Amino acid sequence: MPRKRVTRTAKKQESSTDDQTANVDECSQQDPQSGENKIKEKVIDAFQKCQQPRYNLNKLAELLKAYYEQISKEERKLAEFISAFKHCVECGLQTKNRDSAAEKYMQFISIFSVLFSDASDSESEDDEDENLYNSLLKLLVQDKYHCNKNKTIRFRVCQLVRLLLGAAPTNASLDDEVASLCTNMLLHRIDDKVPAVRAQAARALVRLQQPLMKNCPVISAYLFHMSSDESASVRSAVLSCISFTVKTLPPILERVRDVAESIRKLTYETIAQKVSISALSNHKRLYLIVQGLSDSSEAVRKTVQTLLLQRWLTEVKDDIVGLLKFLDIVGAYETSRSAVLALMHSQQLSAAKKFKLLDSTNVIPIDMVSAESVAYWHILCEFLRGKGADGAALLDDLLPSTFLYAEYMESYFEKYLTPFLSHGDEELQKEEIEDDRIEKEFVAEQMFKMANSLDYSDSAGRKKMDEVVTTIINKVNILVLPNLFPALAKLYVTIHHSRKETESIEDVARMISELRMPSTCPLAADVIVNGDGDMRPNQLNEPQLRDLRLKKGELVVKGHKLQDEMDLLIGETKYSLAEDCQKEIEDLKAECKSIEAQILNLIPGSVCRDKKDILSNVASSQQEQEVEKNDQSTIIKCLRLVTELASEMFVARCSTANSTRQCALTNDIHSTFLGWIDSIVLPCFYNPMPAVRQEAVRALGTCCIYSSKLASKNFYLFMKAAEVDIYMVRTEAINALCDFIRFFGCKALLKESQQENGEEYDDESCKRTLMDKFLEMMNDEESEVREAAVNLLVRVHISHQIVSPMVSCRLILHWFNPVTKNDPAIIDLISKFLDTFPNMTQEAHECMQAAFLPTLRTLFDAPPSSPYASVKINNVVDLFLTITRPCLIKEALGKSLQKKNWLKEGSAHDNFSVMIANEVLAEPTSPHVVSLCRALPSLELDMELKDNIKDLHVLCDNLLPVVRDRTAIRYIKEFHRKLPKVELPDPTPAAAGDETTGFANPEDVAISASPALRKQSNNSGVGDASRFDTSTSTQQSSTSTARSSMRATPRKKKRGPFNASPVRKTPGQIFLRPRSFDSRKEDK
Repeated sequence: MPRKRVTRTAKKQESSTDDQTANVDECSQQDPQSGENKIKEKVIDAFQKCQQPRYNLNKLAELLKAYYEQISKEERKLAEFISAFKHCVECGLQTKNRDSAAEKYMQFISIFSVLFSDASDSESEDDEDENLYNSLLKLLVQDKYHCNKNKTIRFRVCQLVRLLLGAAPTNASLDDEVASLCTNMLLHRIDDKVPAVRAQAARALVRLQQPLMKNCPVISAYLFHMSSDESASVRSAVLSCISFTVKTLPPILERVRDVAESIRKLTYETIAQKVSISALSNHKRLYLIVQGLSDSSEAVRKTVQTLLLQRWLTEVKDDIVGLLKFLDIVGAYETSRSAVLALMHSQQLSAAKKFKLLDSTNVIPIDMVSAESVAYWHILCEFLRGKGADGAALLDDLLPSTFLYAEYMESYFEKYLTPFLSHGDEELQKEEIEDDRIEKEFVAEQMFKMANSLDYSDSAGRKKMDEVVTTIINKVNILVLPNLFPALAKLYVTIHHSRKETESIEDVARMISELRMPSTCPLAADVIVNGDGDMRPNQLNEPQLRDLRLKKGELVVKGHKLQDEMDLLIGETKYSLAEDCQKEIEDLKAECKSIEAQILNLIPGSVCRDKKDILSNVASSQQEQEVEKNDQSTIIKCLRLVTELASEMFVARCSTANSTRQCALTNDIHSTFLGWIDSIVLPCFYNPMPAVRQEAVRALGTCCIYSSKLASKNFYLFMKAAEVDIYMVRTEAINALCDFIRFFGCKALLKESQQENGEEYDDESCKRTLMDKFLEMMNDEESEVREAAVNLLVRVHISHQIVSPMVSCRLILHWFNPVTKNDPAIIDLISKFLDTFPNMTQEAHECMQAAFLPTLRTLFDAPPSSPYASVKINNVVDLFLTITRPCLIKEALGKSLQKKNWLKEGSAHDNFSVMIANEVLAEPTSPHVVSLCRALPSLELDMELKDNIKDLHVLCDNLLPVVRDRTAIRYIKEFHRKLPKVELPDPTPAAAGDETTGFANPEDVAISASPALRKQSNNSGVGDASRFDTSTSTQQSSTSTARSSMRATPRKKKRGPFNASPVRKTPGQIFLRPRSFDSRKEDK
């Protein structure tokens, strides 16, 4: 700042009139010097006052302008004013401090200069030089300022240009030449090597961009730096300045996946302020909601909840139903539901008071029912149900009685859905009819889901609901309404839920029997011939026939149960009790035959003239009646009922047991389920219809959770389905296998089958073979199969049923693979795995430690055609160091680590140091030495492990002579300085390990590091991970995902000459964009 004092020369005027002429002559001789000092003093005084808080900058600028206009008529004084003003500007450009005084100083320059901005239009070309505003801009764009080697000057130049352009009025015009000069200068500075300069240049370009121009250079530079600049401050500056157009909107939306939390938060704030909900497509709205509400940062989620969604709600006049119409509630229900719940969390219980769609009976009038209104009703009821007693009190005002709601459901089904059941296939395929059917089906599905939360203590309402649901189950055709039956089956199981499992099973068994019961034979008549040959009226009706069939089914179920007891008694060598069971089974078989005879005798025949004809007719009628329904719709209904019942019972058992796994290990499955498995489920595995096979896999998988023996028996059947069937069946099979492995473990599933085949069970070999199959599925063509395979690998590791360094290595490589960007669900699964698994136990911690070198070797050896070739190795190293850092483990585990502190023996960081040193010693001239040595100073070592510290001293002494890269040597020296000093024994020739070099044997040092590393060095499974095929895909990296954000420390470059333009030679880390060159070559 100009703090220079100017000596004032004030002359005293003589009062005598005689000396007046002499004094004037004297003053006239000193006027040039005196005038120059006064002008300079006036300018400097204004700049000194502008730094003080008590002065108003606008008033100071007006006073200075008035003085400027006063002296502007004299060229000499005007030139002196310009010279003093330029001097003050140059002083401001050299100010390093960023305090308030310095900022006010720069603001004053812009405020004063902008007062002349409107003069360019009114003055002639000859007077153009007198425009202070344009003159200052032309001064700043000179190379000696914006290309100065001093980064402070470059920063201040960009800042002052930003202030000058930003302070100009909206109606002000800028000369084309000046605008072109400023644009070129700022585009040059936006590539500066200093992030602060780039950020200021980006902010200065905001009024120079031309959104209507097809190839605007400013917008092109904005798009590049917004997605490719390694500095979060630069990306933030660009994001806040760029204009929103059709071209710029997609790259802006990509910033919601930026690595920096501040950028993601700013993106949502900017979109909420500048973009209306109608300007976004449905896909983009859903994308913003999914990314925002699932963000790892609480601040970002709160911004989406309180700013973005609230802004959208305000645009639709606080109408949530109107908001749901913008979100496609039918096609994206879960996403829309999460958005509505986020709004309700901000409104709390007042959300119930804003719901005004119900009539006097607490239902939405049928004529006013829509997909949005009924979904809003359902979501609001779910929200209030989770608010405890206060929410329950409000919930009573939103739900009708069970009896009225049953009638409401029945009337809606009859009015809107029954007509679709009578349409032909060609008519249903019409676009208008199909859209209407999907919407009506969604409304009915929401109604059925709401019915699960009603009060069924009223017997009348429960009975009415049972009748309605049973009628709808019998009427509905799954081929026409495929999405309706799951909610309907769950509602039926809920209605018949009982504390006694047997009662619930009997109710569902009765429903399944009714569904599969054949229709009445067309040959039946009202009369039948008796044994004497006389004809008598037929007294048998359908209820009697159904009761006989149900009684027969109960006897068959009881026989299955006795058969299981008999097998168990034989296994326990209790033969007398087994013999009693055998007698009971024979009695049940005899009783079943008598019931069959009754059914045969009571089946009606047709009207005939003699006994011979009626007997033949009865035989044919019996044959037709015995054939049960086996169509696709009926089978799917039965399978879904079995699935829902098994799931409901398992949840009920888990609520009373200590843990879910304990409930699964009871091996207690009802015999009725075994009968269903043999008669319905297993035959459907070979059904030609994929939907039937998928439902069969889901049903059998749910039933197998009850028994490890049943799961082991059908394990290979599930594996076959997971490998060769279509993607929807494979996904269900993989999910079922995931549950089996988590609950029972590989040994319980595979040991018995291998022993039956005469093979000896090897736990490690079986686990490795099993994991290899699922690792292959990670590269499957279908995204659903890939997601299911990753989900299985993640969950079995977290449950510690399988802990494999090879699998951990592949998961990390898959996470960094650029191709995985197209699978956000997989990225999320592996991210949660990396956040949780390494800190759980010592075994998990050592697993991640053992996966370290195989992962890096895979990347080292990746060919150029592999997507792994574009992965930054430094980012992978930093990831391993972060997830295994001891301080984070202690913070995450807390008190649980105090009981059993497994970090006393050393953490992975202690072993990483030895592993890295040995890896560098093995190949000291490798191009990846810098990446390995870079990790050494970042390690968090346990200084109490004296033996390990001694070994590290020896390794550092051995590394320095053989490593040639200067950057690597700097990292090694920095690491060596951090090690505490210890007394090293004098090395002997025998201890040196190598007679020629005198270096210690790397393998000896590595094994002596800590007990944990000794254990891992003997693990044969680790080496297998280094033999992965890195060329899993020939597709090049189309984008580097936002998770690869860490970068190496840049090298120090020599300063150029004074006027050398310090343009950044490399764009740094690429964010969501491909990198087309090697930064190390560019640095050279």
